[in-house]
Amino acid sequence: MKIKSKLALLTALLSSPMMFLTGCSDSLDNYITVAYIDVEPYVIKGVNIYRENNKVDKLFPVRFYQNTPNIPYVNVKEYYKEFFAHDDYLLLRDDYVYQLINNNDDYLRFDSKYNIFAFSGTDSFSNHKEAINFNGQSFLKLDYSSSHGYVEKIINLNDYKIDIHSEGDNVYVPLQLLGIFSGASWLYNVAYNGKDIYVIDYQGILSNGVKRVPDYYEGYYSILKDFSSPRENDIITYNYGQICLTFDHFRGLTSQLNFGDNNLLSLGTNGLLLEYYPKIRELLLSSDKEKYYEGYNLFMGGMYDGGHTKSLISNADVDLGQYSIDKLDQEEYAKEIAMAIDGAFKVDAKKHMLAMLLVAQRRNLFPGYTDGANYYYYDNATETAYIGFDSFAYDARSWDEFYKKSKDPSEAPVNTDTYAFVRSKLYQAKEDNAKNLVLDLSANGGGSTAIVHGIIGLMNGARSSISLNNVSHHNRNTEHVLVDINLDGKWDSLDYEEAINFNFNYGIITTNFSFSCGNLLPSLLKEMGYKTLGQRSGGGSCTVELNTTVEGLMFSHSSEKCLSNAKGENIDSGVPVDFELEIKENPLNPDLPDVSKFYDFNAIGEYLSNAYNK
Repeated sequence: MKIKSKLALLTALLSSPMMFLTGCSDSLDNYITVAYIDVEPYVIKGVNIYRENNKVDKLFPVRFYQNTPNIPYVNVKEYYKEFFAHDDYLLLRDDYVYQLINNNDDYLRFDSKYNIFAFSGTDSFSNHKEAINFNGQSFLKLDYSSSHGYVEKIINLNDYKIDIHSEGDNVYVPLQLLGIFSGASWLYNVAYNGKDIYVIDYQGILSNGVKRVPDYYEGYYSILKDFSSPRENDIITYNYGQICLTFDHFRGLTSQLNFGDNNLLSLGTNGLLLEYYPKIRELLLSSDKEKYYEGYNLFMGGMYDGGHTKSLISNADVDLGQYSIDKLDQEEYAKEIAMAIDGAFKVDAKKHMLAMLLVAQRRNLFPGYTDGANYYYYDNATETAYIGFDSFAYDARSWDEFYKKSKDPSEAPVNTDTYAFVRSKLYQAKEDNAKNLVLDLSANGGGSTAIVHGIIGLMNGARSSISLNNVSHHNRNTEHVLVDINLDGKWDSLDYEEAINFNFNYGIITTNFSFSCGNLLPSLLKEMGYKTLGQRSGGGSCTVELNTTVEGLMFSHSSEKCLSNAKGENIDSGVPVDFELEIKENPLNPDLPDVSKFYDFNAIGEYLSNAYNK
């Protein structure tokens, strides 16, 4: 921990006159050693930043303090300026307490004397100023938002052996501490692999058009595959503390966790590992990198919750220690968790097999259907239109271009954006004189809540509301938006008049593969009175965020922002259906269910016609 005595530090400086210099400010010179009377000694290193085209465009000053020589500390305000393009954040100081306020009046507060971290509205600190999601024009417009409940969250970082440092008007924290809550739901984050800083933008959401060369991540991971030296003590301590901090305070409530939610909530991450999985804890604290990777992957396997929380390392990358179930099963300490992981992944594999079989069945039934593609089909006999889509794909860049160039509605990005596609097919269903309309989410794994808003607007008079329970703040936020139905760039009564023309008997098809937004949409529509068909949906109730360890291992996790139904209830257990569609067990192979009767056009059409005529 940090040196608390200024006198002790002064004595250290005087006794080692060649080791430290005083009075130097941050610079990009590699390893300029500096120290001040009121802070712990540190060195500054200019670290390469990799981003577009795998080129280093500049160096970023990073501090390494004497007691944590391998943990990168950054100037909080400069971090958001450099990596989130925000030079408009205000940093206020009151003695040793520093408060960073963004343009939404949310704040991060750091107490460098007592290592206290407090915040309100951390999700807004993931808003990149150049992200097309935030500065581009969309078919959505925020009407208003409401928040209910306790707001401020306070964390004692001493519980996780994490220090806050300050000097003058600046405050310094570990780079990856900021990454815990700055990891955006569109998978943008800043990572450090022990040598360099890499900007991670999985979805290419920045408006300046991030481009990656094929070896971008190969270069990033190369240093992680070096097993020649042991893990340093400060890395071991900080890394374990950050993992515990992440899952104690920045993880949402799920019902599918291998480790079990109740134990995690009551004991905390460290307590859970001490009580039930001490060997995993031992491996996480190992100085041997290969053993640590084994523990890391065991831990992430235990935190697997149906699809959101998982290691992002490829299963084929044996250099990074991806677990082999067969190998783990031979280790006495790993048998229980190996069985749990294996069971979860087998269930997951069975869900994926179901999706593949449904796709194959569509190929037989729907003319012109291409595997994995959106589809439209009209069954004339039952006057039922089917609109199928397997993800909630949001093409923010194309919408921005569409509105800025005042394009005709016929030029909406129907091939790349799910809202545009569904909207266009609702018009086609009107032309076909359909009475019933089915949204097929049977093989839908989720995507963007922007699309959920859009589809609800089509079915709800151009308005939509989605609630999030923030389990870190213990409050509920509801976002109320207006949807541009006629695509004229205005949000007015014409959109309402357009939307109410889509007066179909709606049905939503789900299976246990339907996850995340594929679970949220049917939950919200069911509460609006629309009918659900098929099989109970597969859950997935949190937004997902990208995170990295201090050594650079990437993982995604269910965030503290939990999607809820209109009543504010957790929906991770899935949405029950009003009308079941048949999926039979295959007696010859339980992993290959019989879906030949799933798309029963006559039964679906008859049910919807009768259900809405009661």
